[in-house]
Amino acid sequence: MAKISFIIPIGPEEIAWQSLWKDLVHLDGGCQIILSATKAPLPEQQNLMDKRAKTSKALWLMGTAGRAKQLNAGAEQATSDWLCFLHADSRLTRDSLTKLQTLLASGSQDSLYYFNLNFRDGSQKFLLLNTWGTRLRNRTWGVPYGDQGLTIHRKSFENLGGFNETILSGEDHEFVWRALARGYKLTPIGAPIQTSARKYDQQGWVLTTLRHNLLGCFQAWQFGWKPRLQKLSRGQKPS
Repeated sequence: MAKISFIIPIGPEEIAWQSLWKDLVHLDGGCQIILSATKAPLPEQQNLMDKRAKTSKALWLMGTAGRAKQLNAGAEQATSDWLCFLHADSRLTRDSLTKLQTLLASGSQDSLYYFNLNFRDGSQKFLLLNTWGTRLRNRTWGVPYGDQGLTIHRKSFENLGGFNETILSGEDHEFVWRALARGYKLTPIGAPIQTSARKYDQQGWVLTTLRHNLLGCFQAWQFGWKPRLQKLSRGQKPS
């Protein structure tokens, strides 16, 4: 089985990671869990870590706020060959984790891996619509988002320069576009990951989906279509 460092950025009042933590601590002891936060854990959170952890390879980091900065800080402390970046409100079954470890055991360093996204805890009438919208998003822009558990070899992550800390949002999508531009292959893990649908309920499905797709359109132009058009204008064959 592959050894993986799971890197989870945590917001100041975030508690959803506690459920994800319980999903991950049952893995092989060679794996590592890194919680990249902006402040020290509360006593009850520290007790949870101490009680549940079966390995000393569990780490709580404190650093500067900002998802890209927190992700990069976690990657710097990773000890495994593979890095898996997860949102705090993600949930993974044992079957999905086993499939990930098995795939990475013979995985290519030239690939960027991702899970299939499913939603939970939202209004039932929107859950299917959310799932359909995510699949359409992947087909439209051809790239996964960070809520799909982006996984990459640490050497490839370092070669790409990590996440861009100068942008305020969309650092995951921007990272994937850079990987594509450098010739990395996007490879589905073939297993599900769950994420919360609450932001769709709270902010509205149409508004949230529109915002995601506008950002996707901008980055698709910046990292996908624009370079290809520039190559065509110079008489070069686009990659």
